[in-house]
Amino acid sequence: MTWRDVLAGLRRAARSSEERAALLLRLGSERPEDAAPRAGFEARLRARLDDAVVETPSWTRELDPLVRPALALATIVVALCVSLYARSAAPPPDPVDLASLFEADPVLGSLLGTPEAR
Repeated sequence: MTWRDVLAGLRRAARSSEERAALLLRLGSERPEDAAPRAGFEARLRARLDDAVVETPSWTRELDPLVRPALALATIVVALCVSLYARSAAPPPDPVDLASLFEADPVLGSLLGTPEAR
């Protein structure tokens, strides 16, 4: 397959898509200037939409008063957790090396088994 074959295929595809676009324009363009919806269109549309409304099941209505406050509380808890994490993950204001942290932290010392922590 050469470049000429590829270009010929692309030209054929472009020509066929142009023909399809022209056909679609011809099909959709024939509309009189004074075209309007038939009488009663809005009433029929409203009736169809009213029939389409689905009543929510009763168990979702009963859970709704419980779910909304729970979501609000969960949002507050997530915001608190993010702020606490950001505060704890921030670097300390003064440089702390690992040795001074080991000496000053009794919990870390008890975990590692230093004699001073026991």
